[in-house]
Amino acid sequence: MKTLVIVDCQPKFMSGQEYTSEFDFFVDTEIVPLVLEAKANSEEIVIMEFDGYGETHQLIMNQIKDYDKTYFVKKGTPAGGYNIFEMFKRNKLSTQKFLVCGIYADQCVQATSETLLTYFPSCEIVVKKKATMPSGFIGMFGAHGVERVFDEYNQKIVLQ
Repeated sequence: MKTLVIVDCQPKFMSGQEYTSEFDFFVDTEIVPLVLEAKANSEEIVIMEFDGYGETHQLIMNQIKDYDKTYFVKKGTPAGGYNIFEMFKRNKLSTQKFLVCGIYADQCVQATSETLLTYFPSCEIVVKKKATMPSGFIGMFGAHGVERVFDEYNQKIVLQ
């Protein structure tokens, strides 16, 4: 069983960058298909939101509104693995694999992936390259900055 983790896909989280339609395009073409696949496979979806930055993008919210395997997790730091661990414990959930996506590759996606390894050492952690946007690079989601970030870190995090 796999769990989809969507990190900080909140329009207000675009950290000083001008919000553009490119973010809408990114969410619609890269994140929403992952949500639809998770739902089709009856898998858990974790929506990770950074405190104080509002709701997750409406295109995602529209897809999960009636899906009972969606879990919202708030965090106050870039790393959300512990928060997910606590939510899994509280809800008596289990998984073998996390598929992680969202913004930003070199910040919250990386920190969350790293802490997932800490709290779920027997799980496979996969970062979906095309569905991960590096900071400062609107329009550069995909392989450009993502591989650079994860190549240096840990061979246990798989890029796909």
